[in-house]
Amino acid sequence: MIPSHAKASKKRYRRGLSDILAGFRLMDSAVSVEEARLRLRLPAGSPYLTGHFPGQAILPGVAQLALVLHAGSLLQGGALVLAGARDVRFRRPLRPEDEFEVLVKPTDVVDELRFEVRAGNSKAASGTIRVTRLFNPHE
Repeated sequence: MIPSHAKASKKRYRRGLSDILAGFRLMDSAVSVEEARLRLRLPAGSPYLTGHFPGQAILPGVAQLALVLHAGSLLQGGALVLAGARDVRFRRPLRPEDEFEVLVKPTDVVDELRFEVRAGNSKAASGTIRVTRLFNPHE
């Protein structure tokens, strides 16, 4: 039997995932044991661009990390929360109408994922995140 607070957490988590992807157009996705890959487009009307920055809209780094966490959740088969990040580099801004790819792979360390965000042939962001499992999806 699943406790009611766990059911509520799952529901909030799934709604949160829908909210994250609502600001993007998902073009394609693929998940295997080795990696999770999302191909997205950033619409000009995305709420993630509001106020960031007027006249020079770019996708905030925190939104990119939310997409990385979403891809990691798909890869690991359950809800994850961000527990830390290291060696994160934002190299190229993502602008309205950009198409880009989020790639997440496991490392040799438990609860650690390596990621890249690529736009065309250039790396927009990269790094490593540490995650904690929120709940087991099979419970």
